[in-house]
Amino acid sequence: MVNIIVDFFMFPLIRSNYSFTNLLEQLFNLIIGIEFTRMLCRHTPDSIIEVLLFATARQLIVEHPKSMDVLIGIIAIAILFALRKYMTPNSDEENDNAMHKLSRFIKKRHKKSDSGDDFTSNE
Repeated sequence: MVNIIVDFFMFPLIRSNYSFTNLLEQLFNLIIGIEFTRMLCRHTPDSIIEVLLFATARQLIVEHPKSMDVLIGIIAIAILFALRKYMTPNSDEENDNAMHKLSRFIKKRHKKSDSGDDFTSNE
């Protein structure tokens, strides 16, 4: 596995006409592939937006588009960030909510065991 990754990055460096843009192109292709695989596994709106963000950023950085295309790309990235912020559920709030529910369950369970209503006793 390590040999594949080393060959992926080192082979172009050996060629004489290699440039930084080619390295960025390969890095973005690798990152987009990893994010795409993660998106296929997770099926969340957040992972889909991340893949679209990386693909749009790659297009802007690697392809060297005209100024109007750059403006459209920046607007697209801004829209994706807005969608990510306002349209996807916040995982921090979900984690806090889950921890709150767990602590309430533990407190309720603890009160029942203190009052003698323990589920484990069969007396």
